[in-house]
Amino acid sequence: MNTPLHTDSKPWHKQFWPWFILGLLAFAISFCCVFIYLAITHADPVVDSNYYQDGLRINKTLVQKDAQPHH
Repeated sequence: MNTPLHTDSKPWHKQFWPWFILGLLAFAISFCCVFIYLAITHADPVVDSNYYQDGLRINKTLVQKDAQPHH
C-alpha cells in the first residue's frame, strides 16, 4: 500500500499558510523598522551633567518647605 502523504495538488504559492507566515514576518519587520525610526529620531534627553547639585537644591527646597509653619 503506497499512499501518498501529500494529497493536495496545489502549488505552494496558492496555499494559505505560506502567505500567512510571510505576511506575519512582513508585518513584524515593518513595525520593527518604524520603531527603529522612532527611536533614532526621538532620542531620550541626555542626563544633566550637574544632576547631583540639582538634587541637593531640590532637597534644600523640600527641607525649607517642611520648616515653614502650616496654617
